[in-house]
Amino acid sequence: SELGLFGLLLPEDQDGLGLSEIDLVLIAEACGYAALPEPLVDQAGVAVPLLAAFAQDARAAAWLDKALTGEATIAVGHPANSLVADADTAAILLIAREDGLHLVERDAGRLTRRESIDPFRRLFAVDFAASDATRLATAAEAAPHLARAFERGALFAAAQGLGLAQRSVDIAAAYAKE
Repeated sequence: SELGLFGLLLPEDQDGLGLSEIDLVLIAEACGYAALPEPLVDQAGVAVPLLAAFAQDARAAAWLDKALTGEATIAVGHPANSLVADADTAAILLIAREDGLHLVERDAGRLTRRESIDPFRRLFAVDFAASDATRLATAAEAAPHLARAFERGALFAAAQGLGLAQRSVDIAAAYAKE
């Protein structure tokens, strides 16, 4: 957070670094190669840009400032997946529902842990009382931003997977040489 990495994709006028997805792909690949156990790519590549898209809302702007400094993390509940990763450690949840995108503080919702094939992946079903007070945007307003978040998530997950695969090949080759 001290390096400003959570704002990699945000323009400079939003206190970001103004980098592109291509720049973050290289960082995501390096994170995968190192098997980085931190949510840097999820935050910088998906959650922070999604929240920043609604920074005209005072609640979103306040949380964006906290996210950029590393004071708060964000978990995203996308319509493509009913479960939310790392919801238990996030300060806020951005949850898409039929009526729009909602900003929910973690303690305002009920989290139910769901099992994953990956024992290190913490997945949760999230229940909360959706209202006008939690809604950041209508479904129509949120749709293009959610689509972009999905595309970024897929791209950066693939880049992390590529880095992890390369590290596996390198370890196997080093072992074979021994």
